[in-house]
Amino acid sequence: MTSGKQSELQYTRPNSHQEDDIDLRILFKVLLQGKSTIVACTLLFVATAAVYAINAQEWWTTKAVITTPRVADVVTFSQAVKRYQPAFDYNQFNAENNSFSDLVQPGLELDVLINERTIFERFLQAFNASKNKREFLNQSPVFVSALELLDINDDTRAYSLAVNDWLGKLIANRNDKTNNELITLSAQSVTDLSSLTLLNNYIAFINKKVTAGLIDDLRSTLQIKKNELFQQLESRELLVAQQLKLEIAKAERALKIANAAQIRRPVQNLNKEEIFAIDIGADAISEKVNVLKSLDDLSILDPNLGQIRNKLAILQRELPQIENLTLFSYLESAELPLNRDKPKRALIVVLGALLGGMFGIAIVMVRYVFRKD
Repeated sequence: MTSGKQSELQYTRPNSHQEDDIDLRILFKVLLQGKSTIVACTLLFVATAAVYAINAQEWWTTKAVITTPRVADVVTFSQAVKRYQPAFDYNQFNAENNSFSDLVQPGLELDVLINERTIFERFLQAFNASKNKREFLNQSPVFVSALELLDINDDTRAYSLAVNDWLGKLIANRNDKTNNELITLSAQSVTDLSSLTLLNNYIAFINKKVTAGLIDDLRSTLQIKKNELFQQLESRELLVAQQLKLEIAKAERALKIANAAQIRRPVQNLNKEEIFAIDIGADAISEKVNVLKSLDDLSILDPNLGQIRNKLAILQRELPQIENLTLFSYLESAELPLNRDKPKRALIVVLGALLGGMFGIAIVMVRYVFRKD
């Protein structure tokens, strides 16, 4: 049994290889006979791919690499902000003796506005905001020119679709996940020059917008502090005025008592702890009453009023004119791109040749099968 099976296998295997050789020879023969069809299909697909590659819309991308601004980049804004810093400083309160110390502590409200990292993040958020992109594209000559080439009007649905498509062509990406301060800005357009123009114009647009936002935030911060100080001043003036009124009333009553006691001059042996002290005598008390009634500047009684008024005077200073700030530092400035993103013409032609060859082979094989049947 075993020898019979082995001999059977020996006869079977050569026949199988022989059939494979015959099939391959037939296949090559069929393909060779249909070579004209294969070549024709290949040339047709190559020509079609070439025409498409030549006429397809080109897209170019311009890139720039930026990082957080240097101190020198925001020095103009920092100087403008620090002009108002004394209005935000305060004296530390000492709970032990329930009084304010002479040590002045700097207020931190303005530091947020001039922090380089915070300014940089505001720029990136504004750069990637769809609202800002839409506003920019609606007034961008590059975008308008591209729509004119495509014959798209601004009152059609195609215009809205085009705007949504171009939103993704203005991007700020982080280069390195380990370093969040390296950012690549990119803009894509239909020509190399227009992509460069688009990126530079959008950077300038966002830079101006964020600068205006920083100045508005500074104004708002100053106004909030101003309102706070006005409330403090009003409340403290009311309190000091009440204290002054009380002092005048006490002095007038002390004057009556001193006159009744016929004490005109200071007396050393009298108790000074009395509610209506008359130890200085009627003449001095009378002059005290006159001085208190003629007092116009309440800060004489409370020096804190003078400090509050000084802070308000600082906040009244006119804000310097700040046209534009540099909210980042360039590591690589934007330049004309050397290579287009698409179409990849050589790749399209090669793929066309491959598809054409495969299509031609398929036609030849299908035709052979039908003829054989």
